[in-house]
Amino acid sequence: MTTPSPDPRPPAAETLTDGQTYAWQAQTVAGGGASDWSAPCYVTVDDTLPASAPTVSSSNYPPDQVNQGGEPVTFTLDANGISDVTGFEYSWTQPLPVVVIARTGDWGIPQPEDPYADPGHFVRADAPGGSATFSLMPPAGSGPMTLWVSSLDRAFNPSETTSYTFRVGSTAPTVTPAVPAPEFGRPTTFTFRPDAALQSKSPVVGYSVRTVGGVDDDRTIELAAAANGTARTKLTLDGVAGERVEVTSRSANGWISDAASWGIFYDTTPVVASSAYPENGSGGGAGVPGTFTFTFTPRVKGVVSYTYSFNGDPEVTVSADTHHAASVEWAPASEGPYGLQVYATTRSGIQLTMYDYSFTVN
Repeated sequence: MTTPSPDPRPPAAETLTDGQTYAWQAQTVAGGGASDWSAPCYVTVDDTLPASAPTVSSSNYPPDQVNQGGEPVTFTLDANGISDVTGFEYSWTQPLPVVVIARTGDWGIPQPEDPYADPGHFVRADAPGGSATFSLMPPAGSGPMTLWVSSLDRAFNPSETTSYTFRVGSTAPTVTPAVPAPEFGRPTTFTFRPDAALQSKSPVVGYSVRTVGGVDDDRTIELAAAANGTARTKLTLDGVAGERVEVTSRSANGWISDAASWGIFYDTTPVVASSAYPENGSGGGAGVPGTFTFTFTPRVKGVVSYTYSFNGDPEVTVSADTHHAASVEWAPASEGPYGLQVYATTRSGIQLTMYDYSFTVN
């Protein structure tokens, strides 16, 4: 696949003739005199872009299969028959960076720059019209990857851009908690193990562990791996609706795996009950008191209080007993539909999920 590259020529190039050689001299003028003219300097204008895009191939990541990841991609870029190509520009994203061959220095004097000093985007050909072979680490993750490449001639004119797309299989680690369903708010040991094929390419030396959905949302922990590539750490999961753990591994050669994801759902709504005013039912009457109990099943520990409101009235907070339960007595002022909103708070100050309890007063 080829795409046109932006024209690198400055507007001044329109006043010069492509292929023409120009000579220039300079002298210094000071006071009433002038120096001798300098020796002539010559420049040949090259406004002609390379006529063909380069060819791109890889010896270890062919384009027609899912490749095992874990090592840099070896690319060979070829001038594709264009004799004045002296190097190549490449990137994992488009558009390719603008080639800068000079910057303005003090007193407006141009300061030449060598684009090939940036090995992250440029590589020289082994000879004019030749090729370049080098290794490049792909972006983190798995799936299709595309490298975009253009040829550069001696004047750094770029050719059209071509692309090379290949696929990388997953190298994600495995994530295993000590128990299948860790309790809310209780520390649990997690074990991280490397992808076996990845470990054989280059040993895993560390992990980045990111938790999503908890009180400390988007927290990242860096762990060193043991000699066998595994690592362990304790995590306290306290997301009121559940939490997700995302883990990437890092190999000794710099390879970053795609992320493994492990998650759990938590129901942190309280259990609300009333014999006088059953949920989604009717009972009692205007002025008739009823008792409402708030409890939690064993799924959540450490509840210290409940906060409730009837029909949007100001909130009231009551303490939980030693069994993490509480009860309140309430009498409606009139008949009709009512709503009770209740949420619990834990010892560590986490406000759990609100529960809506509806009933009708006779």
